[in-house]
Amino acid sequence: MQKGLGMAKKNENPDQVLLQRIRDRRKQAEDAESWREDCLADLIFCDPKRQWPESIRREREAEGRPCLTVDRIGAFRHQLINDFRQNRQSIRVQPVGDGDDIETAQIRQGLIRHIEYDSTADIAYDTAFEGQAMAGFGFARVYAEYENPESFDQVLKIGMIPNQFMAHIDPASVMPDGSDSNWAFVEEDLTLEAYQEAYPDSKVGNCSAKDWDTVGNTAPDWISKDSVRVADYYERNRVVTKITDPNTGQTRDSYRLEVKIYKTNGIEILERGDWVEDHIPVVPFYGETLLIDGKLTHSGLIRGAKDPAMLFNFMKTAQAEAIALTPKAPYIGPFAAKAGFEKEWAAANRKNQDYLPYNHTDDRGNPIPAPQRQFAQADIGAITQAMEGCENDMKAAVGMYDANLGNREGSQSGVAIRNLAAQGQTGNFHYQDNFNRSLRHIGRIINNAIPKVYDNARILRIIKEDDSQEMIGVNGAQADGQEKAYDLTQGRYDVVVTAGPSYASKRAENLAVMIELSKVIPGFAEIGGDLMVSQMDTPIARQIQERLKKSLPPQFQDKKPGQGELPPEIQQKLQQYEQTIDQMTEALNKAHDSIDQKTLELDVKRDVALIQQKTELIKVIATMEGQAAHTLLAHELQQAQASIDAYGFGSGGPSDPEMEQQEPMEAPTEQPMEEMPMEEPLTEEPLEPEEYIEPEPPPPTPQELHDAAMVQALENQSQALGAIAQALDKLSAPKRLITDKMGRPIGVESVNG
Repeated sequence: MQKGLGMAKKNENPDQVLLQRIRDRRKQAEDAESWREDCLADLIFCDPKRQWPESIRREREAEGRPCLTVDRIGAFRHQLINDFRQNRQSIRVQPVGDGDDIETAQIRQGLIRHIEYDSTADIAYDTAFEGQAMAGFGFARVYAEYENPESFDQVLKIGMIPNQFMAHIDPASVMPDGSDSNWAFVEEDLTLEAYQEAYPDSKVGNCSAKDWDTVGNTAPDWISKDSVRVADYYERNRVVTKITDPNTGQTRDSYRLEVKIYKTNGIEILERGDWVEDHIPVVPFYGETLLIDGKLTHSGLIRGAKDPAMLFNFMKTAQAEAIALTPKAPYIGPFAAKAGFEKEWAAANRKNQDYLPYNHTDDRGNPIPAPQRQFAQADIGAITQAMEGCENDMKAAVGMYDANLGNREGSQSGVAIRNLAAQGQTGNFHYQDNFNRSLRHIGRIINNAIPKVYDNARILRIIKEDDSQEMIGVNGAQADGQEKAYDLTQGRYDVVVTAGPSYASKRAENLAVMIELSKVIPGFAEIGGDLMVSQMDTPIARQIQERLKKSLPPQFQDKKPGQGELPPEIQQKLQQYEQTIDQMTEALNKAHDSIDQKTLELDVKRDVALIQQKTELIKVIATMEGQAAHTLLAHELQQAQASIDAYGFGSGGPSDPEMEQQEPMEAPTEQPMEEMPMEEPLTEEPLEPEEYIEPEPPPPTPQELHDAAMVQALENQSQALGAIAQALDKLSAPKRLITDKMGRPIGVESVNG
């Protein structure tokens, strides 16, 4: 921790003391970071055009010899970086103390997601990881800025540092995430014109060309002939305070940490401000770290593979040269065979000719043998073996094998390939783990800064895990439809970092699991169809989901605002009555085809009476709310059940002959319920008896009288089933009456949508 930073003397300008400290620390960082030269060489080696040592390249080019480069190391680099991009890390917030709750932690987490989205933090993370993998280190930072030019509200942002060599942190820091650093620099080189436009009132911006050299000599590392270096300098100091125990009244010395931010050109302080959190908001991302002779050094994936890669390029070039320098196969034959055709034979090794003419006899008619090629072969077997050895050395150096690169040998089994791939992932896991440590520190900085930056009443946009967005009021503000208040200034929360597949991959996995469940669990699609559709990425998935929700059974329906929950015993009774109605409807339809005329007439009247009684009970259920109403309803249901049992519906009807002569039972009269609030009472047209007009002689036949009675019974039954459909529509999901081809009612079913 910083102590004794030095106080300005009586006649000294405090800013000059600060500027001298800034220049000294910049020099201290440069001296302590000699390892950056090796990191820069590693980064340069990632360019395929610069994988040859410069001295050897110039020598070979002067001799006209090739310098071939086969960028084998690029495949290893891309494999590591792209694997990181496919498995994005996420910051999670967890409550850890008094005054906190899980819902507020989720709001904080959703706010951090929005900060990442608004900052395009994925670019900052990718840049930091690429620097970590290739050069051995990278940086990212957190800062605050005004929400817009006309607002006084500030927001947090995550910033990219594209050139990691322009950022420096305290060399005394030993934590892998830099959380113990006490100062840091983030620098930028501006042209003279850009600097004068950005800081027109500064001393450097207003100096003349004559005075430029004089000013530059004051800080030669900051000001050059054509540019000015501007740095954000962060400094953390310890401020001594006293704390008091509220229970005992005892006091003791303590301290608090404060972080100052200065923008400087090394000559003057251009801007100054306070950081809201007690950590330096410049976070390093390291690859491999070694502590040698008390000094830390850092390296990336490239360092160990450079020599095998250079040797591979040497061998590849030597192989090409050996083949290219192999003499062309000459033709050997008698001179007389080529006489007269010298031009064609001179171009034999330079042109592709359809044929080569020759003299097959001499002047005396003696035969001349045809010219023959003398083939030569380059000996490149040793070179090829050396190249294979270089490839294996590169794989061993970076910890990746053919299975990681997508290559497969025919003799390898699937298990062997998976084992090799897992071995490669394990060999490079420290890059991912080191990134997670630094990302957790970024999350900690943001989480600690939220209560101080978002400290007023405002409406914030948060992003949920499924990438959906929601507006939430905090610190006293309320968004439309928001029921709970959230205070971001209260409670203590911690940060964890998790890695895994993206949300889209999780959705695809959820859909696959539910499809498999629907194959082995009967009825799963009926009760979980809306959940299956919710995991589909189609434009109309949400519309289909909403329609399927309406067709769910009542116990799976979402409660509407203000809707009460029926007691379990009432729900059970409703289900029993629905089953009873279905059974009575089925029995009634069978009666139309199987029983005689008188039994049919009596059963129809009796069943209609029972249905009317049931309809009245369901109408009461649909309009009752509150615990007192449920109690009265339970009593009515018991009486209704007793009436149904008295008719012996479950055993197929009464067996007493005298009961067959009974008049149809009247529907019970509904008791007055003045004290009960009625939502929308169902109305039903009274069943008026059909007026009978005495026909003129001759009198109607018994068959005609029977047909008229059956028509009236069926009309009464249709009205009763219609009332049941209305009651069920009020009680749960929409229903409709089902009739057969003859217009006879056969039941009630739910209406989708």
